[in-house]
Formats: sequence, structure tokens, C-alpha cells
Amino acid sequence: MAYGPRPGDVDRVAALGALKWIDQQLDPDHRDNRVLTERERAFTLLSLSVTTSPAPISTPSARVASASATPPLTPPCARGRTPPT
Repeated sequence: MAYGPRPGDVDRVAALGALKWIDQQLDPDHRDNRVLTERERAFTLLSLSVTTSPAPISTPSARVASASATPPLTPPCARGRTPPT
């Protein structure tokens, strides 16, 4: 639908009807996911449960705390100048 028709798609849509074809495209049970399932097996992290998965490297709250502890950046044009009083 978004990338243009493949060979034979126009004839299939015309025979089936556009609305029914769209319904089939959006139906997860209609999809053949064997290739995707095989590719996902390479990612062992996907097979871990929430209780056995590794802890995140940093949490959002840790990133916020780290960012607030970092001094603000000074633009190059202002370095070495004293701030106006």
C-alpha cells in the first residue's frame, strides 16, 4: 500500500476488492511470519522473561540526575569572558 504495488498486486486487489484487501493486510492472523520468527531467534534477549532480563544500563531517572549534575555548556564565543553584572 505505501511502497507501490508488486507485480500481480493490482490484479489481486481488483479481484478481491480494495476494502477486503486492506482488511487482510491489517489482520495479524493473515500474515505469514515464518521468516520474521526465524530472524528473531538470533536475538536471545527476546527469549528472556522480565524477571531474567538484564538490568538496563541506565534508567530515565538516572539520566535526568546525571544531566542536572553536569554544568551548563558555555558557548565558545563566551569562554574567557566575565559575565555581565
